[in-house]
Amino acid sequence: MPAAASGSVSWQSAWPSSLRRHSPGGAGGSGLGREAAAGRFWREEHVVTVFTLDPRSTVAPSQGSGKLAPRPMSLRGQTLGIIANGLGDSEIMFDRLADILEESHGLAGRVKVVKASVAVPPYPEQWLEVTDHATVAVTGFGGCGSCSTRSIRDALDLEAAGIPAVCVVHDALVPAVRALAQFLGAADYPVVTIGYPHDPTGHWTKEEAIKIAELVARGVGQRLAQ
Repeated sequence: MPAAASGSVSWQSAWPSSLRRHSPGGAGGSGLGREAAAGRFWREEHVVTVFTLDPRSTVAPSQGSGKLAPRPMSLRGQTLGIIANGLGDSEIMFDRLADILEESHGLAGRVKVVKASVAVPPYPEQWLEVTDHATVAVTGFGGCGSCSTRSIRDALDLEAAGIPAVCVVHDALVPAVRALAQFLGAADYPVVTIGYPHDPTGHWTKEEAIKIAELVARGVGQRLAQ
């Protein structure tokens, strides 16, 4: 899980004493008093604790080189790893996508993990399950800001581990994905996109999810093999 860090920030504020209180020496306690008349100021220090989240993976941080893992000549005999974030009904899409690639490209099998949240990396044991068995991989589904940027990070972490990968995202989130990929040194990293009228949050009917798998299968296959 991402690590949390904390620190303290302080600042001082200065206001005329007349705005803070009336001088007890004024008539009836309502006068401005000598402090205000002298133009004096008061100071008060506020200390606030700020927590920050470190978005870097703890299991396999991307190296930022932008270098892709070597692609196999074909997908025949390869094992497909799926790092799914469980967004909406996208799991149905990934299951059907694996079926199609097995049927059309001769995959040897698959290994799928579903993350605890759309915005976090896989648990260490999930990461090992994929990297110990998969030879190519797909991540997603990116249909919101945090899930899209985390999914592209998952794909780049796989590349850093030597496993060719591809990220599936919605057209609406391509700018966010491109921005993070560029930050990590992989500005031209290829992705496969899903467009409207399909809901970016992945709330699809079963039939729609299956249709989407058919639409993206070719692009996924092309990006995982030479």
